[in-house]
Amino acid sequence: MPASSTFARSDWEILAGFWHPVAYAEEVAKGPVSATLLDVELVLYRSGGGVVAALDRCSHRGTKLSLGHVTDGCAVCPYHGLLFGEAGACRGRPGMNGPLPGLNLATQAVSERFGIIWVCLRPAARFPLPDWRELEQADIRSMHLSDVWEAAASRHAENFTDLAHVSFVHASTFGDPAAPEIPPYAVEHDEQGLTRMIRYQEIDFDDVTGQNLGPVPTLYRYRLSLPFATWLSIEYPHRPIRHFMDVPSPISARRSRIFLIAASPDPRFDPHAYHSFQSIVNREDRAVVQSQRPEELPLDLREEVHLGADRFSVEYRRRLAALGLGSDFSA
Repeated sequence: MPASSTFARSDWEILAGFWHPVAYAEEVAKGPVSATLLDVELVLYRSGGGVVAALDRCSHRGTKLSLGHVTDGCAVCPYHGLLFGEAGACRGRPGMNGPLPGLNLATQAVSERFGIIWVCLRPAARFPLPDWRELEQADIRSMHLSDVWEAAASRHAENFTDLAHVSFVHASTFGDPAAPEIPPYAVEHDEQGLTRMIRYQEIDFDDVTGQNLGPVPTLYRYRLSLPFATWLSIEYPHRPIRHFMDVPSPISARRSRIFLIAASPDPRFDPHAYHSFQSIVNREDRAVVQSQRPEELPLDLREEVHLGADRFSVEYRRRLAALGLGSDFSA
């Protein structure tokens, strides 16, 4: 845990034991790439066919390796030219014979899946990666979106699973102001998180033509993997399903990088057009979520008032508390 961490120590220790996204795979194609997770500055680079994630400092004089470059599968320190290859092993530098194992990098657990680079700051993660197998179907078409919010990751995750705000916050995109009611729904628990299914009327945005097709009945299915990852599928009456995989990565206690993937087996699905639309939707959400006070998500249910439509978020807060996170949780 960094000395200047914005998290309570107990919360940091718990969150460090989960997989969190830190970059899209294509971002690390050339590298090195900097990323910050739970206030820990990381460097990412490709070596030996895989990705290395390490503390972003050369073990010689502490220079940021992300300011350097990658050559022949090695991250090159911009200060003295030290070379770091697979598993962060120091291979010396030009003009110096042999490796220098005493200068090996402090590496972190890393996994590449779903087009995302994931990092866990502990040797073993508490849960496996979220189950987003839909992205690995042969006929899937997808779009990647990234954004940074000045908001806690938990506030974003709760917003993404909240339907009651759609008729108001998204009235100009896909929300239906004439149908704000949220029907009763059940919340199911499993070891890794929560699921629910709910029928909902939205304004259908045709992501092929860009046209507003008017109100349509849909079926929303949510699968939330603790602590922050949500899979959402939306079934429409007259066109193929749309999938959304959303996970905020806690840069710090009140700053998050949002990873959102929209996907569909629909051969007409236009990633570019949908990126433009979803960027507008995210801006609508961001303005509201960044204004929430307290910035921390209150895990003590007595600190905020809850409505009937809030059942999912109430259960989400209970599950975060059950992980051991504090009632003043700020992630």
